[in-house]
Amino acid sequence: RRAWLLATTAQMQSALALLHAATVFALASPGWRQLVESAPWSPRSDPQLANLGGRLLLLGGHANSDYFNDCWASLDQGRSWRELPRPPWSNRSYHTAKVFNGTLYLLGGHDATTWYNDVWRTADGVVWHIVTAAAEWSPRAAAGLQFLPDGTMLVMGGSDGLLKPIGDGKVFNDVWVSKDLGKRWTLAAKTAP
Repeated sequence: RRAWLLATTAQMQSALALLHAATVFALASPGWRQLVESAPWSPRSDPQLANLGGRLLLLGGHANSDYFNDCWASLDQGRSWRELPRPPWSNRSYHTAKVFNGTLYLLGGHDATTWYNDVWRTADGVVWHIVTAAAEWSPRAAAGLQFLPDGTMLVMGGSDGLLKPIGDGKVFNDVWVSKDLGKRWTLAAKTAP
């Protein structure tokens, strides 16, 4: 089993990180080793990384006020990367992505001015399908997503804006459930314990 880490070196300026380089590391016994010194995608923070059928996919992210909706794939466990066709979902960061039964689901996130509550799916990172453009849960970033063995989807928490001291966003403590892989959602808990 392997774990992957995307690391960035950063310099602080005006309380925002300026990303200078992207580095890919793999955890293999007995420790981390560097696979790529400078990856081909632009430096970024807060992308999603998923393993879809043995293919690593890097999805979106941001560098200061530049938000991305690109998708990069590696077939060799992170040693080399190629850009896939541009996905139809909006530029975003702090989105959530998870694989279930050979399909990657991507939801939520924001682009600094718009918070999203859409749900997308792909089986290959190339062809994307909208599951819902507006889920019943309010637009949010940094939400948790989990699948139960029967395919039930859970969305938990997140926020609807930049948090203090930068903004006045609200942090959510709710739990939403979908029994049809993201098409319809019902509130399971308004306030989780």
